[in-house]
Amino acid sequence: KARGGRRKMKFGKHFRHNKIPEWSEYYFDYQVFKQYIKKKKRRSKARKRTTTFDGKGVGDLHLGVKADSHRQELLDSHADTEASDTVLELLEENIGRVVNFYIQKKQELQRQLQDLKARFKKHTNRSKSDSHHKDKAIEASTSWIRAFAEPYIETEWLENYC
Repeated sequence: KARGGRRKMKFGKHFRHNKIPEWSEYYFDYQVFKQYIKKKKRRSKARKRTTTFDGKGVGDLHLGVKADSHRQELLDSHADTEASDTVLELLEENIGRVVNFYIQKKQELQRQLQDLKARFKKHTNRSKSDSHHKDKAIEASTSWIRAFAEPYIETEWLENYC
């Protein structure tokens, strides 16, 4: 429990809770990764239980044949290597998706902001020559603030995304 009697939120729940719904398909797939790791741990434990302390496998005991401990070590090593390769593939796939989305979104936001800055500059130059319409200037300023707010908010989200 955390201070004040509150329970700590587990990482998976915290991660799910703080996702931006519009971006959900671009996040690291934590749940799939976690399930894969758990499955591999269970299989590894089961494999270790099927080999007795003297190197005889359960199947070999049933047949009355002594297992070759060196062969078993090689098989275990091969299984561990395959599992490691699959974990690395999962990591690469997920991290690639996250990085690609981040780069794409950052470029998109930069283009939006550059476009807004250029339009704002044109607007301010026109407003200086037309300064006798104060009400229109205030209305225009309000719409510019709104226009800049959306990419700013998404930029904040993007900073917290990774």
